[in-house]
Amino acid sequence: MAVELYLFVEHLFLLVESRYANQIRRHFDDRDRHNLIEPDFDQPPDDPPF
Repeated sequence: MAVELYLFVEHLFLLVESRYANQIRRHFDDRDRHNLIEPDFDQPPDDPPF
């Protein structure tokens, strides 16, 4: 039973991935860009980060 469930979920995942791979990739690429930490140029260079 567990193997059949695993194979079903794997098959379902591959179907979704083949259909929506580009959208999923774009989603995670957009999230990565928003999470980039920009340098703080107002902070003095010798100021410790914490």
